[in-house]
Amino acid sequence: MTMWGNFQLTITLNDNDIKTASGKSFTKHSVRTVLQDAFYINLVKKRIDGKTRYVFEKYESLVSVEEWVMAQVILKNFELLQHPDIQRHIVNLDYDQDEINFEYENNTDYHQYMRDKEREELTI
Repeated sequence: MTMWGNFQLTITLNDNDIKTASGKSFTKHSVRTVLQDAFYINLVKKRIDGKTRYVFEKYESLVSVEEWVMAQVILKNFELLQHPDIQRHIVNLDYDQDEINFEYENNTDYHQYMRDKEREELTI
């Protein structure tokens, strides 16, 4: 596996004319910001009672938790990994991302779909 640094990612994104959400070219700083964003593992950063909190929200994830954690290790972003909300999310994954993605893509409850499928197979 080839390891790319922020600089190489920045060059590749800009060479392929890929822009930031605001339509600008990427910088090393903007690439690092994207890689560190917990949004990609279903955690939304919020200010609650004057403290930075990461709150779980259910939507289709763009990367696995494992991939995101690996990016933080490569970036030496240990402070973020030690945040209590991030720790809780990583250690206590009490949801199945495949189920969330299924529900998002099919606009239906995964468990209800599986129960219906079982009933259908029993009647055949």
